[in-house]
Amino acid sequence: YPASADLSWRQRCWQWLDALAAKHSWAMGSQRMQILRQERGLPPAPNDWASYCARHPSVVLGGPPFGPPAPVPPLTAVVGDVERDPQALPAPLLAWLTAAGPQGVIFISMGTGMTVTPSE
Repeated sequence: YPASADLSWRQRCWQWLDALAAKHSWAMGSQRMQILRQERGLPPAPNDWASYCARHPSVVLGGPPFGPPAPVPPLTAVVGDVERDPQALPAPLLAWLTAAGPQGVIFISMGTGMTVTPSE
C-alpha cells in the first residue's frame, strides 16, 4: 500500500518487514492446507488473507494511524487504537458480534512493531 508521508523510515521498514513475514507465513500455511485438501480429495481453495476475510467474520486492527485507509471485506470490521479506559461497544459493532452466533468471531492481533509518536 502507499506509504504515508507521516511515517518515519523506521516505521516504513517495520511495515515492510511485517508485510513480508505475514505473506511468507500465509503462503506456508496455504501450502500445507492445499496438501491436506488434496489428500482428502477436495478441490483447491483460495487461501489468501483477502479470501479468508471474505468468508469469515473478523475484527482487525488497522486504519489510521496504523496504516492508510484501504478497502475492507464485507465480513471484516476494522478497529483503531485501543483506549486505556474501556467503553461500551457501539451498537452496530455489538449487533455484528451478536449476529455471528455460536460460531463466534476470530480476533487476530499480529502486531506491527510500529510506534506512534506524540505528534502523530
